[in-house]
Amino acid sequence: MASFDMSAVAHGAAAPRTGVLRMLAARFRAWQTARRTAAALRALSPALLDDIGIEPGDIDGFADRMAGRGR
Repeated sequence: MASFDMSAVAHGAAAPRTGVLRMLAARFRAWQTARRTAAALRALSPALLDDIGIEPGDIDGFADRMAGRGR
């Protein structure tokens, strides 16, 4: 039978893992946002991209910056 040692949780041993998981989740959400933003921008015509001041080669960097990932 498996057992779980509650004393480790009670003394905060799980806190560092929780911080890492939150950081990983935030990075994953930022990556998803950047990916969706880049896909939406790639769907625009070159004329529309020019109107908003983005060149086709700048889409990935722009999407990363907008998602808070920066490059």
